[in-house]
Amino acid sequence: TTVLALPVPRSEILVSVCHPSGMMTSGTVTIAVGKDCPRVYMYVSRVRTYAEEVTDTVLLHKNHCVMNIITEGNRMQGYGLTVKGNVCGYGPDGTPLDGKFEYVPSWTGDGTCQVVLPRQKDSSLVLEIDDGTGVVKKFALGEYVSSVGYDWQSPDLQDINVYMDWNLTEISVDVEEWNSGQDHEIII
Repeated sequence: TTVLALPVPRSEILVSVCHPSGMMTSGTVTIAVGKDCPRVYMYVSRVRTYAEEVTDTVLLHKNHCVMNIITEGNRMQGYGLTVKGNVCGYGPDGTPLDGKFEYVPSWTGDGTCQVVLPRQKDSSLVLEIDDGTGVVKKFALGEYVSSVGYDWQSPDLQDINVYMDWNLTEISVDVEEWNSGQDHEIII
């Protein structure tokens, strides 16, 4: 156990801890457009410091979700994916910040790609698929994630696997360490 002793005013203070260190600038964690969320762990509490000595125990929580997008074989190679959302980081109190999130993950050789998402405020996440000439398909990714009961309010965010068929007609969402999942057929 590491103890950090600090002089503080006699009032109520906000204790905000972020790992890895250096992620917070000006009290916020901001995700630049074109980047995905850092694998951030956070702790936030309000502490009343009216006594001569006050203690608080920091317990870091997983404040990111690793989404693996998995396709059948390599059939999606040549298609570009873009994940878009409305949360661009975290405020000093750990709440999601409103702002543009847009990330283009890279395909691996086995037909998968990965995006790290910040905690969401709603189900507005969108997955766009581009065939090189423009967007050919949009998926309401946030709605699919919501339909399996994913909890963006959970202290520690779970990771998600999204399975897509190569014809772009079916998407399936599975939350890791949960026993729930749901398929969605897309009618063209």
